[in-house]
Amino acid sequence: MKSLFKDIFKDKRKKVCNLVFSAAFSGCTVAGWQLENRGYTDLTSYAFWFVLLIIFFAVFLIMSLSDRFFKKTSCHVEKKDVSKKAFFLTWAAFFVSYVPALLASMPGFFCYDAETESYEVFTFKYSNHHPIIHELLLGNLLRLGNRLFGTYNAGITIFVLLQMMVMSCILAYLLTTLCRYGLGKVRLTVSFVFLALFPTVQMFMVCTAKDVLFSGGIILFITLLIRAAHEKASPYLLFVSVCMILFFRNNGIYIMPLFCILVFFLEKRLRKILPVLITGIVFYLVVTEALIAFLPVKRGEKGEMLSVPMQQLARVHSLDRDSFSEEELEILYSMIPEVILENYNPKLADNIKVNFLEDNFKEDPGKYALLWANTFLKKPGIFFDAFGIMTDGYWYLSAPITGYEGYKVGNEIYSESAYFQFMIETPGVAKPVLAGLNRFYKSLSLDISWQKIPVLSIILLPSFYIWVFLFSYNEAIKEKKNIFRTVFWLPALLILTMLLGPIALVRYALPFYLMIPVYLAPEALR
Repeated sequence: MKSLFKDIFKDKRKKVCNLVFSAAFSGCTVAGWQLENRGYTDLTSYAFWFVLLIIFFAVFLIMSLSDRFFKKTSCHVEKKDVSKKAFFLTWAAFFVSYVPALLASMPGFFCYDAETESYEVFTFKYSNHHPIIHELLLGNLLRLGNRLFGTYNAGITIFVLLQMMVMSCILAYLLTTLCRYGLGKVRLTVSFVFLALFPTVQMFMVCTAKDVLFSGGIILFITLLIRAAHEKASPYLLFVSVCMILFFRNNGIYIMPLFCILVFFLEKRLRKILPVLITGIVFYLVVTEALIAFLPVKRGEKGEMLSVPMQQLARVHSLDRDSFSEEELEILYSMIPEVILENYNPKLADNIKVNFLEDNFKEDPGKYALLWANTFLKKPGIFFDAFGIMTDGYWYLSAPITGYEGYKVGNEIYSESAYFQFMIETPGVAKPVLAGLNRFYKSLSLDISWQKIPVLSIILLPSFYIWVFLFSYNEAIKEKKNIFRTVFWLPALLILTMLLGPIALVRYALPFYLMIPVYLAPEALR
């Protein structure tokens, strides 16, 4: 016992990392419980701090014990050769494993703004609110399928099959790379089974949401960083991964330049890849501006970026309207109509975002910023609660994904669960082949009971995968080789952009589900 406590407090770096992680996890757990069960946090409650301290010490002790264990069991792993045959077999196995999901959802899950994206192509009226390249790819494949086979379903299936090919290839590349650097057979099997058969992964592999290919770009980029840390990564594949990140979700526009800055200042040994990354960014900017100039593209609105501050003001208006002066109310209503504020949804900013009066905001953004700052100083607790209840799906292990409750999408109205948008938007028509699997996916997507089953619900929710990522990142920080921590920088930046979004959804956190094999291969990060 004496040696145990000596080890716990011996290494200052590990001690600080364990303290920070334990404090963050315990604080989020207790605050998340209060938000979900009471609708607010109460820092004056003795029970709050008592439970927080119990969780904190338990987590800190577990992490300290794990440090002691890994210290004894970790060893240097020699680089192994992995044949091309193994890669192609893994690729084929992943592709085949997603075929039942496609048959159960025929023509594929055409949802999450897919209807809007395709109609922008059909009507030649574009907006860069959605990635233009994804719109062009999706919309024109629908046209092609309709022209060749007389049905838009064919176009949807062509898109999904191509996506399955790309994603299966990337996941196979990830697994074979990790095998090369120490991933054993048991963990390899667990990784493959999870990525091939876990229902959430299966549904997204046959879904046309832009998040899927974006997630593929993130996984490919991480795989190549691991290779670059050990030996040399293909500059061509690195360029492809950067393009996937930038072209398939607008989050990439923010996280990739920030990643380059971090590498430049903090990781000298990876500066060799910066020319490729910068070339990818420049290529994205040139192509995007060319498309905007050539096509009638309406530039995106500011409302998306202001989701959090607008929700914070809306919550104060909902709970304590008298805290605003008449002049402040007038300024607030000139940005967000009163009738919209009265229908405030704590979990979802879409209603406010869509009805945001951007022209008024552009005339004098300073006065709205001042309104936000003054309101924050008066009601900081409500501001933190507004942010917390919007985002707790990412950081509280028992937070169900329910933001779309009562929200109408197409002809469907969500009940409680918004785990997955189980629908085929027009012009697609649902024609499932495997009816039983289709019913299972529908239940998992729309039935809230799945998110309330003890233990099982945790592995379904995005918060679990984000905490596993943060734990792994914390473990990487403990190591003295900075180059391996760099693998986690891009996903960490992605989390920051997710926290500023209008709602917490599984699809935004998909990269963290697909990173599970990375967490199971610590040898590759040493």
